[in-house]
Amino acid sequence: MGRTLGPYTDVSTARVDGAYEIYEGNDDEGRHIEILTLGISSSKDPSRRALLSDTVAWAHATRGPADAPILKADLNSEQPYVVTLRQTGYRGVERMLERMLAMGPATGPLPIVGGANTGQLPRIGHHTNPHGIPAIPGSPAGSPVAPNSPMAPYLTSRRNRPGWLIPLVIALSLVVLGGGALVVVWGVGSGEADTAAPPPQPSDALSEENPSDGNQIPLPKYNTEVTAIDDFGAQLDAEQDPTMIQPAGWPLAFRVPTGWECQLGDNDTYRSMINCKGDRDTESDVPASLHIELVNCPGDCQPEDRAALEQDWNPQPTSRLDDDTLVYESSSDQNYELSISRFFTPQQNTEWNPTESQLVVWGMNSQGERDDIRGIVNDIVSQSQPWD
Repeated sequence: MGRTLGPYTDVSTARVDGAYEIYEGNDDEGRHIEILTLGISSSKDPSRRALLSDTVAWAHATRGPADAPILKADLNSEQPYVVTLRQTGYRGVERMLERMLAMGPATGPLPIVGGANTGQLPRIGHHTNPHGIPAIPGSPAGSPVAPNSPMAPYLTSRRNRPGWLIPLVIALSLVVLGGGALVVVWGVGSGEADTAAPPPQPSDALSEENPSDGNQIPLPKYNTEVTAIDDFGAQLDAEQDPTMIQPAGWPLAFRVPTGWECQLGDNDTYRSMINCKGDRDTESDVPASLHIELVNCPGDCQPEDRAALEQDWNPQPTSRLDDDTLVYESSSDQNYELSISRFFTPQQNTEWNPTESQLVVWGMNSQGERDDIRGIVNDIVSQSQPWD
């Protein structure tokens, strides 16, 4: 007879690495599953709980066709855990475990205790191994990672910065391809953005990699003329003091509450990603997280093309909001999860977004603080509407 873990009964131990444990079993639908959790003692360690939380967000952000879908994650329970399908030929929770082992020793104190609750995400692309990837220059001291981990600073939406810093390009993401270099520029504004932010002055550390032709990637405008969507609760209100997020070259801008931080994720040939974290002052054990992807719809985006992308997004039961939008929503006593897949035609920056696209959003928060996630998703859906 196996043990019980959360709602899963009769699960058996498959692997133990110090503080981390993997179990196998079946869910209530009879599907084979894998569960990654912390040991009973390690569950009381805030740094390991924070690392598990960040790893779950990373797994969502980097999931590719060969990765098993995440079925459930309860990160606020006494013994936090994450569940994936167990399928031949697919990577399940093992890739999350490998990432956690790369961040520090499996036993004893982690070298990240001082900053464990900062919740920064690693800049790791699809199907890459976190071992041996060099650190991003300028990674902040005290980041919750072991030395040489690939990290990038977040773009913050806090308002306690000087007014002349808004808008300001504050993050550079460098992706080296072969012998060349591609610099992606990220900007943030406050209120409506009518013009693109000025290009940043190259620093000494980056001057050799920065392009010399003076070209800059335009920032998307926030459209105040579209109808405000409230399908997922209320829109962001004045009390949340929303701040604009404008990813360079993206077909839309959106807002987040003050205290949220967003980071431009690594791109591959068909996806652009943004990872956001909620206010670290929250009373929840696990800060809110939000992951956004843009996926080019292949060909003429026929129904079969859409169906394939929707299946890759989330094979679990969903509800259809309209012809373009599928919704997955899950609630428990402690956690709230909201995910959408939406097809739309870009209305701006079409040079970088020439085809119909799939917009994928996944957010997780504590049950009592779900309004932030709902408000951001409402804002993103509103901005993806056709312009008159």
